[in-house]
Amino acid sequence: MLSKLLKYEFRATGRIMLPVYALLLVTAGGTSVTGSLMGRYPESTVLSIFRTLFMTLFAFTTFGVLLLTLVLMVYRFYKNLMTDEGYLMFTLPVPTWQQIVSKLVIALMWTFVWGILSAVLAALMWTMVLSVAGGENLFAGIFRGLRSLMEALSGNATGCIVGLVVLLLAAELASYLRFYAAISLGHSFSNHKVLLSVVFYIGFGIAVQTILSVVTAAGIRIDVDPDFWADPPAAVLLSYVIWGTAAWSVLECAAYYILTLLTLKKRLNLQ
Repeated sequence: MLSKLLKYEFRATGRIMLPVYALLLVTAGGTSVTGSLMGRYPESTVLSIFRTLFMTLFAFTTFGVLLLTLVLMVYRFYKNLMTDEGYLMFTLPVPTWQQIVSKLVIALMWTFVWGILSAVLAALMWTMVLSVAGGENLFAGIFRGLRSLMEALSGNATGCIVGLVVLLLAAELASYLRFYAAISLGHSFSNHKVLLSVVFYIGFGIAVQTILSVVTAAGIRIDVDPDFWADPPAAVLLSYVIWGTAAWSVLECAAYYILTLLTLKKRLNLQ
């Protein structure tokens, strides 16, 4: 049944996201073409204006797609489970956790599509512009920088890369689950549901920052090895920071998920 929920969610969101991604491709293509032409005709004022226009549109579209993804995924959770549609969704022979997971999986999918596509398009555009202008290939510079970073990390490279992947995944999940938990709690009351959802979301942010500040301050005071903290190896310190932040994000995910699941099961008020 989870596969059917995922298919339904993908279709519902794809009707909006796919045309927006097509617009992103158009702005990227326009930037690349005008940039290439500028390399051949550097004195053209018209080409300069169009290149600036397409670059601006690409920047705004890239940010707009990210914002739209966040808003749409949160709205889908609200509309499907908290409005009149919730009566239908919760009568389906589907466990509550599958309702939540289906929303999360599709939200993560569109977010990662945005990240990968935006990065690739931006790199391709600048590579084309630089190559036409006689500059260095951007990908060559990126690969050289990555190789230098791997050498600097030495034996900690694999751990840092894995930790960074875990961090990105957990942080993205936590960002959506915080919205889900706040909306679920807000709609467990009879009145002012949307307002209470906003209050809970702000409250979660304040609580997380407070707890994180206390934990960080306490960790800094732990004097395990004075020599290490006096001159910590950069690679080891980076690994600690990445994995520590990842662990915190995982804890956030677990807390928000459990809170959302229990609220939907025990306290949801669709009246």
